Amino acid sequence: MASERAILFQGATLWAGGDDPVLEGQDVLVEGDKILQVGKQISAKGAEKIDCVGDVLLPGFQQTHVHACQTLFRGLAEDLPLLPWLQKHIWPLEAAHDPASLKVSAELTALELLRGGTTAVFSFETVRHSEVVGEVYDRLGLRAVFAPCLVDESAGIPALAVETGKALEEIQSLAKRYRGHSRVGVGVAPRFALACREETLRESMLMARDGNLPLQTHANEQLAEVELVRKRTGRGNIQFLLDCGFYGPLVSLVHGVHLTPREREQLLESGMSLVHCPSANAKLGSGIAPVQHLLELGVPLSLGADGAPCNNRLDMFAEMRLTGFLQKISRGARALPAKTILQMATRGGQSFLPGGRQTGRIVPGHLADLILVRQSGWHHCPSTNVLTNLVYSSQPEDVRMTMVAGKILYREGSYPGIDAEEVRLRGTQQRAKLLARVER
Repeated sequence: MASERAILFQGATLWAGGDDPVLEGQDVLVEGDKILQVGKQISAKGAEKIDCVGDVLLPGFQQTHVHACQTLFRGLAEDLPLLPWLQKHIWPLEAAHDPASLKVSAELTALELLRGGTTAVFSFETVRHSEVVGEVYDRLGLRAVFAPCLVDESAGIPALAVETGKALEEIQSLAKRYRGHSRVGVGVAPRFALACREETLRESMLMARDGNLPLQTHANEQLAEVELVRKRTGRGNIQFLLDCGFYGPLVSLVHGVHLTPREREQLLESGMSLVHCPSANAKLGSGIAPVQHLLELGVPLSLGADGAPCNNRLDMFAEMRLTGFLQKISRGARALPAKTILQMATRGGQSFLPGGRQTGRIVPGHLADLILVRQSGWHHCPSTNVLTNLVYSSQPEDVRMTMVAGKILYREGSYPGIDAEEVRLRGTQQRAKLLARVER
């Protein structure tokens, strides 16, 4: 007999994740925060029943690089390459955040992610008030790592610079607060080599390793950045990070567009993973990352939308679609089958997101992070292949339901217990206040 918290999904087209095939007419019983049973015609007296006939049930998306702090800046820094985009717009805007503006920016982020089927996120934040972001993810129910950003005086943005020792102490305090939390954890996020002294990078990596905290940084995004890192350090970006102690599965590098053949091998040897952000790479004019080659080498890869100002959407369907298209342009039409892209999207963060390898599959005993996606839209018809549909046809509007840890957080256009329109209104108000602070 099922408990009062049990939910039975009935008659779904099921992709359980990994290498599993697509199965028709499957039932999935969720009880508490776990998947209890998977099969045909499951009986569960007292469970809430959800009719899934014609819909696909699959593991939730894991977005492994998002800047929640930047969602309030959507549309404010258009048509620029990376370094001017950061220096003239993004960094001054981040420096102007107060707790109220950062809170609503994180709320807007979380609601957009849930609407599009994202159940877990690595949230790379700004230098102050990041505890507010963690509180939002906790309250709204996502599975998340939120990571306060480290920027020191070497970035040349005094308003954004923080003293490294003090910043690391604050991260340690947050990590202690969230230790043992089932869904939300704390990470470390040194911005990138051009915003942090070598000492800052070393100290952040040591603290992350001592505290068993995931660490993420940007690397090899644009040629101008790569060349400037070499000019300042005398080394390539990857070698510089390796010399700072960066290695292991808890470390992820973001972008990796411009990697030499040797740097690709160094990534594999280091045990680090790479986060691919194709829309941001395209919009900022960065280039096409060597995703297919890195997968062939065996480098772990995952996907992220990056921030709203360099993408405008936090949409995993868009990232999957563009990932496939760009690799086919650079490596030929046979590159990256749909299932490979879906694997990146649904389990790419297992090594550093809360829940670990208990996520990314729909099997008994795993955490119930699930999404239900319609396949009945005009853009699906006539439907030929479920996985191809998910990668190349589906859109956030096709998501019927998003569940994290057995709790439905989004369903049929609404967020149980959340007034989404009130969040939208506060977002408009707080953006105006933030821009006024920037202008002063």
